[in-house]
Amino acid sequence: MASIIRIKRSSTSGNPSTLGAGELAYTALADNGSNGGDRLYIGMGTETAGNAVNHVIIGGKYYTSLVDAGGSG
Repeated sequence: MASIIRIKRSSTSGNPSTLGAGELAYTALADNGSNGGDRLYIGMGTETAGNAVNHVIIGGKYYTSLVDAGGSG
């Protein structure tokens, strides 16, 4: 049986205000250097009212665009 995995997403905000422990969120907001855009987050730690104490960045377009995959070195 197939499983469905849902990821919170937004194109209008960066770090989500509420993210449960183990819950994923992606922001497609264009990164401007300080808004948390173009990143993938996961909630970690103790939850208070459904919100994990830490929202950890684990990837996203911002980081993959930093990689020089061409290897011109």
